[in-house]
Amino acid sequence: MIISETRQFSDNSRVEIRELRTVPCILLFSSKHPLAEKKDLNIFDFKNDSFWVLNTEEFSLARQIYEPYCRSKGFIPRFVEMNDIESGLLDLQQGGYSISDSLTYVKDTPIFKYIPLDLTLTAGAIWKKDSSNKALKVFIEEIV
Repeated sequence: MIISETRQFSDNSRVEIRELRTVPCILLFSSKHPLAEKKDLNIFDFKNDSFWVLNTEEFSLARQIYEPYCRSKGFIPRFVEMNDIESGLLDLQQGGYSISDSLTYVKDTPIFKYIPLDLTLTAGAIWKKDSSNKALKVFIEEIV
């Protein structure tokens, strides 16, 4: 079972999905970014920067959700894929931005700044319908 944005699994008939909650999104960027001290930032201010996304299922999510969102704000994002979260956070410190849920721990560190967005993700529990794991049933009953 995983906890994830549920929209990316909506067409898969082999998984069960239970939505848990909506989570506000933020735009995360380096505290050394040239815009870091600017007041009243919005996502359009980052239109010429690279948009860092994980090169796994996150890239698909970026295409499905973040690209239309950016288009609605007046620009087409320039996606750059990162191999993993740790190296991606190092890359992000050098420039660009990423969109994350507001629950991320790094937003409260001095290395990064963030701005809230008018975008939410739906977090949910997702598991294979044919799972024989008995603990899964107990877990689902407790959290869902």
